[in-house]
Amino acid sequence: MPANSSFLMMGVFGVISYFGLGALADSRERKRRQQILEQKEEALEGRLERHLTTNPQCPPPQRVASAGSLHNADRQAEMPQLTAFQNR
Repeated sequence: MPANSSFLMMGVFGVISYFGLGALADSRERKRRQQILEQKEEALEGRLERHLTTNPQCPPPQRVASAGSLHNADRQAEMPQLTAFQNR
C-alpha cells in the first residue's frame, strides 16, 4: 500500500509540475515576444526619425487640407469670375 501512495504522489507532483512549467514557459515566451516588438518599434521610430530629420531634399511635412475644403475654396475662387462673365 505505501508504494501505491508514493506512485500517486509522484503522479500528482508530475502533473502539477507539467502545468506549472508550461505556464512559466508561456510567460517567458510572452515576455520575449514583447521585447522583440519593443525593439522593432524602436528601430522603426529611429528609421523614421533619421529619414525625416536628415533628408535635406524633402521639405518638412505639411498638413493637407481635406478634399471638401479644397473643393469649396476652388468653387469660391471661381464664383466671381463666373458672375463677371455672366454680366457681360
